[in-house]
Amino acid sequence: MSSTCACAPPLVPGPHRSARSSPESARSVWAAPTVTSSWPSTPPPTPTRTTRPRLTPRRRQRNRPRRAPWPGRCPDVLTRRCAPRLGACTSSWLTNPTSHPPTSAFPWPPPVPRSSIERWPSARDRQQLMGAIEALAAGRPAPGLVTGTTEDARHIVFVFPGQGSQWVAMGRELLDSSEAFATMASACDSAFAPLTGWSVLDVLRDAPGAADLNRTDVVQPALFTVMVSLAATWQAHGVRPAAVVGHSQGEVAAAYTAGGLSLADATRIVALRSRAWASLSGAGATGSVLLPAEVVQRRLDERGSSLVIAASNGPSACAVSGAPEELDAFIAELTADGITARRVPGMAFAGHSPQVDAVREQILADLADISPLPGTIPFYSTVTGDLFDTTGLDTDYWYRNLR
Repeated sequence: MSSTCACAPPLVPGPHRSARSSPESARSVWAAPTVTSSWPSTPPPTPTRTTRPRLTPRRRQRNRPRRAPWPGRCPDVLTRRCAPRLGACTSSWLTNPTSHPPTSAFPWPPPVPRSSIERWPSARDRQQLMGAIEALAAGRPAPGLVTGTTEDARHIVFVFPGQGSQWVAMGRELLDSSEAFATMASACDSAFAPLTGWSVLDVLRDAPGAADLNRTDVVQPALFTVMVSLAATWQAHGVRPAAVVGHSQGEVAAAYTAGGLSLADATRIVALRSRAWASLSGAGATGSVLLPAEVVQRRLDERGSSLVIAASNGPSACAVSGAPEELDAFIAELTADGITARRVPGMAFAGHSPQVDAVREQILADLADISPLPGTIPFYSTVTGDLFDTTGLDTDYWYRNLR
């Protein structure tokens, strides 16, 4: 049995998973378990005339192409097929930790499948790693030490969010440190430029003179670029989704990642729909409420409100949209009752409400020539609530997604 150790991509918070270190744009895509790379737990045998030398980790590393390390804090992962031997392995490593290569030198993608791993601890840097290993060997907790058990039955799903997760200069570090991210972002920039007249890369870098991220017709192309670039980055590092799903404008990124839209069509949908939405700017607002949709609807009915449930975001979260003054008053009422509620930043219109009907004909005309494709990854629709054939992602679908 061999121990394993690797510098895995930062983990992203998601269902059934605690928050840990993550890349700066983690809020734009949820995905991915940690996977690891195998290292022998005993020294290689002494070479003889009749035995071929086994590669040590350092020799093995010399034969691999160099890869840029992930930016920020990167968890080290130490695994063992069973917990008792994991403790024994960590004890032996503590006696000679310098015999192992630095964390940034570990190969990626790893040759060991996730299904072969049962438990792991992780740490953010070398000093904390050694402290965590010592604590693990002694069977006690330590800051930064995380243990968990994988479940083979689970599969990876890429979840693409709607508007509201943006921040200034999101993705800037990844543009400089991740080739996969930068390549995909550049492709998006080239596709968006003829449609928008400005550079999405300048927006992501917060360059002087860049378009204002607070504008609806700017934030949506920027978010799309970050989402699909993150998806490309995960995939370049061996993380393959079993399915994709998206919320609101995140469905366009999900459809592209699934192979159901060309980049030209996906960027056209994002750019032209957001431009149509921007024409409604100031006429409404959208808010996020941490309550079940049915509970919020009862409160709206009790106060005779004209606000509508724009989306059910989960068992205990929904979006509400309508007139700005009425929404602000409702948010204030909820906040006074200790309920988390806020306006969605960058949405100066009543998203997913009857207000969208005003731009229906414009959107249908702008997107009349899109050509959906057969997908290569299962696509789950938040319009229909089920697995959806991507060849049906036509003009009408993208209006219904908006409405």
